[in-house]
Formats: sequence, C-alpha cells, structure tokens
Amino acid sequence: MDRREDQARALHRLTGCVDEVIALVGDVRTSVHADDEVAAHLRGRSAEALRAVATMLRTVEVGMDHPDEPEARLPESVRAAQAVMQLGEDASDAAARAGQRYLAAASIAVTLHQAVEAWS
Repeated sequence: MDRREDQARALHRLTGCVDEVIALVGDVRTSVHADDEVAAHLRGRSAEALRAVATMLRTVEVGMDHPDEPEARLPESVRAAQAVMQLGEDASDAAARAGQRYLAAASIAVTLHQAVEAWS
C-alpha cells in the first residue's frame, strides 16, 4: 500500500512536469521553434530526452509487478537522467553563446530532470 501511495505521488508530480513541457513546446514564441541550427540541435536533444523519460515511465509496469526489485527500473532511470543532463548542458552552452535566447530548452531540461527525480 505504501509503495502504491509513493507511486501515486510520483505520478502526480510527473503530471505537473508534463504540463510544463507541453506549455514550453507548444508556445510558438519560445526559442524551441526558432529556425536556426542551434534551435534544431536543441529540438533533437529535447526529443531524445523526452523519449528517454517516456521509456523510463513505461517501467512502471516492471516496478508494479516486482515491487521488491526497484533496481529493475534503474537502467532506464540512468539513461533518462543522462539524456536530460545532455540536453541541459547543450542548452546551457547555447545560452552562454547567444544570451538568453535558448532558455526554453534549459527550462525543458530542468522540468525533465524533476520528472526523473520524481520517478527514481
């Protein structure tokens, strides 16, 4: 029962993270939609991070089937954390070179980092 309550709290936090990412990606005014090479690279990194987080979240079934084996989710959590970290580093580098222009990608990275933490 405690494990299910923990998962419910994590899913609630994840819902907020998903809402924030949707708002950032959906807002055409953000740098995510810019038509330049850096923005295209950051879109690719964002997609990679989103896929990694989605794969991590799909491991919920593994965790529910084997509640005494949290390490069953560990590899996907690590992969997601690495993908999110790479997005954050690339967004930080882009922002350092171009001012605050690419802050939307950094915001996506922070939000996905929170999602990984909530689930791990």
